[in-house]
Amino acid sequence: MNKLNYYFKEKSVFQLLEKAARNKPISHAIKYKKNQKWIQINWKTLLEKTKILASSLRKIGIKEGDRIAILSNTRFEWILADLAIFSLNACSVPIYSSNTTNDIEFILKDSNSKIIFAENQDQINKIRKINAKYISLTHIICFDAKEEDLKNKELLYRDFIKNTKSTHTIKKKPLYNLKSIATIVYTSGTTGKSKGVILTNKNLLYEAAVIKKLRLLTENDTQLLFLPLAHIFARVLEISWLKTTHNLVVIDNINELLQNILEIKPTFMAAVPRIYEKIYSKIIITALKTNKVKQIIIKWALNKIKKIAKQEVNNQRKYNITWIIAQKLVFNKINYKLTKLFGNRLKFLISGGAPLSTEINYFFKYSGFKICEGYGLTETTAATTINLPNDIKIGTVGKAVPGTEIKISNDKEILIKGPGVFNGYWKNKKETSHAFCNGWFKSGDIGKLDENNYLTIIDRKKDIIVTASGKNIAPQKIENLVKMQSNLISQVITQGDKRNFISAIITLEKAALLESDKYIKILKNYTDLTKNSIVIKEINKAVSSANSLLQRHEQIKKFKILNDNLSTDKELTPTLKIKRSLIYKQYEKIFNNFYK
Repeated sequence: MNKLNYYFKEKSVFQLLEKAARNKPISHAIKYKKNQKWIQINWKTLLEKTKILASSLRKIGIKEGDRIAILSNTRFEWILADLAIFSLNACSVPIYSSNTTNDIEFILKDSNSKIIFAENQDQINKIRKINAKYISLTHIICFDAKEEDLKNKELLYRDFIKNTKSTHTIKKKPLYNLKSIATIVYTSGTTGKSKGVILTNKNLLYEAAVIKKLRLLTENDTQLLFLPLAHIFARVLEISWLKTTHNLVVIDNINELLQNILEIKPTFMAAVPRIYEKIYSKIIITALKTNKVKQIIIKWALNKIKKIAKQEVNNQRKYNITWIIAQKLVFNKINYKLTKLFGNRLKFLISGGAPLSTEINYFFKYSGFKICEGYGLTETTAATTINLPNDIKIGTVGKAVPGTEIKISNDKEILIKGPGVFNGYWKNKKETSHAFCNGWFKSGDIGKLDENNYLTIIDRKKDIIVTASGKNIAPQKIENLVKMQSNLISQVITQGDKRNFISAIITLEKAALLESDKYIKILKNYTDLTKNSIVIKEINKAVSSANSLLQRHEQIKKFKILNDNLSTDKELTPTLKIKRSLIYKQYEKIFNNFYK
């Protein structure tokens, strides 16, 4: 039997939905909130709704291969639109809701999308600013808006599917093919212009089959999905839901995440590192709102965890009596709070999309929760490596998933080969050619494999700093280390390329400042707090603490605290990775002043 047959029992993502509706028609498929009320839909109903939308799309002339854009936050209608597009053997083009008009214009023009699903009036307003001569949209379908506010080509979703039946005649059934383009996902553009990554049914089906094979998700799970579906990480979780037929719960308001976790009590949840950092910060802030004696004990226990974590990394773990005391007095109580916070049923957590701090991972581990960190790119259809729940090596991103090969090039770049690797960039042969070497995809990441094939990510190849003295420095290592020294710090961006030393700009965690009794007593205004001598002293202490753990050439010599946070509209990607080139340009004057 061909090994690949396991991954490709179907030829289209849509056939997964058909199979689920056939085998489990009345089982719960998806749950979502509307007007503050939960709505549950079974597999049979989901298929019917998909066919109704697909028929409506067919009526307006959508055919195989056509590109259809989706500009929206994660929500039920997003998934329904995606499924309908799959059913027509057409191609979805996801766009982040945080994208600017210029970003949207580029994607619509580059993909030549025929129609676009827009979430609300705000998104429609962005589209209206685009000169019609640059795009070829025939319809703009809005999930939420007032009918009287809509103009030419714009119509409400409910009106679009009105009077359409799922039995609408199909003159010609789509010819499903593993090689058919299922979606074009545009990269977030951290290092330059966004590129359209072509992903086929084969790519998506492979990833879903891998997740099922590794039993990361099973049919008995309840998954809470809140990550942006415009990102490949969330998209693979969507396809895996169809493959494993578990119960999916979708939330569209990240501000209500903790409340929804308590209501849903998920068994599975995936997030980007920033979410875990925020939960960590919230736990610490809450824990420190106590008397001075307990504060001293908590801080002592947190310092103890750093030492134990360092010992584990160096395979010198020593659990002595002081560690047992710290666990009893502090971490058992944190475990109770986290268990309550996550709803008592969570088996483990998944982290991806960006590097997770080793110390954050150890904090969760010693508090009784496993975080399985993985690694992948849009070009590899997300998961390339993963730490499995019973085989976690913190500090690494795990081993290659079944069917995928990894090797390290002479210049330490991670090279990848397997069914998840894309075929090329949309209308960009030059970049496609540059992305491969002898059949291996060049990830652009620097990494290393240990003797047991666990992969460690060092940094982005393009981000590596080469100082004036010729020293190679990985900025993410320094930035994550500084962030871990104080829960007041939200972002650290280092610079030092062709310079004599490393410098940095730092942003502060607004909630940590404004929720802490210590700092509220000083000032209530966030901007004033960023300039306050007591706050600056704490950040100085954090930088010094990080420097003590770094080699001399890696240490931050000068830094400046910004009086505002970085924005997902500008300096951060939707998955909260920093756009270095943009930040360096925006804060060029500050960085240059460090070296005068």
